[in-house]
Amino acid sequence: MKKKKIVKVLDIVPVSGKRTHRAKVKKERTEEVNFVEKKDVFPEFDLKNDSFLKETESFEGEEKKSKKSVLKKVLRLVLILGIGGGVIYVAFFILPKVEVRVFSKKVPWSFEGSVVVNKNINQIDLASKQIPGEILVKKGNQVFKFTPSGKKMGESKARGVITVVNNFGPVSQKLVATTRFQTADGKIFRLVSDVIIPPAKVVDGKIQPSSIDVQVIADKAGPDYNIGPQSKFTIPGFQGTQKYQGFYGYSTQPMKGGAVGEISFVTEEDAEKAEAEAETKLKEALLSSLLMSFPQDLVYLDNAYDFAVLKKEVDSNLDENGQFSVFVDGQISLIVFKKENLVELLKKIAWEENIPQNYVQTQEKLEYQKPLVDWKAGRAEIPLKYKTVFAAPLDANKLKKEILGKKETELKSYILSLAGIDKLNVSFWPFWVKSVPQKENRVQIIVE
Repeated sequence: MKKKKIVKVLDIVPVSGKRTHRAKVKKERTEEVNFVEKKDVFPEFDLKNDSFLKETESFEGEEKKSKKSVLKKVLRLVLILGIGGGVIYVAFFILPKVEVRVFSKKVPWSFEGSVVVNKNINQIDLASKQIPGEILVKKGNQVFKFTPSGKKMGESKARGVITVVNNFGPVSQKLVATTRFQTADGKIFRLVSDVIIPPAKVVDGKIQPSSIDVQVIADKAGPDYNIGPQSKFTIPGFQGTQKYQGFYGYSTQPMKGGAVGEISFVTEEDAEKAEAEAETKLKEALLSSLLMSFPQDLVYLDNAYDFAVLKKEVDSNLDENGQFSVFVDGQISLIVFKKENLVELLKKIAWEENIPQNYVQTQEKLEYQKPLVDWKAGRAEIPLKYKTVFAAPLDANKLKKEILGKKETELKSYILSLAGIDKLNVSFWPFWVKSVPQKENRVQIIVE
């Protein structure tokens, strides 16, 4: 449809007419033309949908814009309320906390004197200042090797080890010292000490040989007897008997020490020094072994032990490595006690000096001095110095529950009314919090 052409009409007014009249006529004409313009413009009609397109689209658009605007306002309001509510919740339920630092009453106390550890009692004796004790004992022996320092002109015999085999039968066989063992080329070595060869076993009619290692020394001095490992040593003393084939020996290490000329020997000073060193080594070995199995609840003092030598022998003969040996047999004894018994005794002594019995010990410092031990009587007198601080007890968890919800003045008044409280510091956070939160996890109790 074609739009109607709008023609603007101007009246010709004589010049001599009044200006006001012309303006009024012009205004009326203009309004008339504008009215016609609005009336003559019609929306297009959609034949398919039987509707006016422009008016419908405009109306729907305006309606949608209106709904969106309302929705945005509602969402904005909800968001503002949610943030505000969250801030208020955090400020009054999450952030508030209180720290209460309580200083309990304290009484320093010290003791300097002696306490007796006695193996013959089984409970604390306050009157005599004694506590139960125990003596632990460890026995053992060991052979220690030493290198001699003496030198002289002379000769020495080779020495070594032979494994003697019993392939004869289920009977033991004793061989005396100096029994000969012979190599395939005729060199003789003699048994150093008596030995008993264990019996062989017979299983399903077959002999299973037994064996034992023995020390031997060359029959003659000199380097010719420093021989290497041997596959077989025969025993000349059994020659001509059935035992000659049933008893024999072999070696896996060379014979050493055979020499002619300058040789080493053991001086008196070497022997004395070796004995003292062997005793120390055995004592350390026994003490270490005893402490490895030492109960964790027991206490021993470094000087509260006794080491006794039961047997000691020095063998001045040099082995294949040119060393002599010292055999030591001994035992070590320790007097021990439980620390909890000692602390309990000291606590009872403090109670006698009017320290409240419900006070607990803190800041303990215990120094032991050299004990005086009577091993026959089984007791040790231990001089010591002890310092501690007795503090009034306070159940922090119970106190936390009792102060929930209290205002600052009520809180301080309540805590200071409790027995054993010296002073306290209270810190609220944030600054606007004036009372203890209702939740225990927002309350911290520190006892000092």
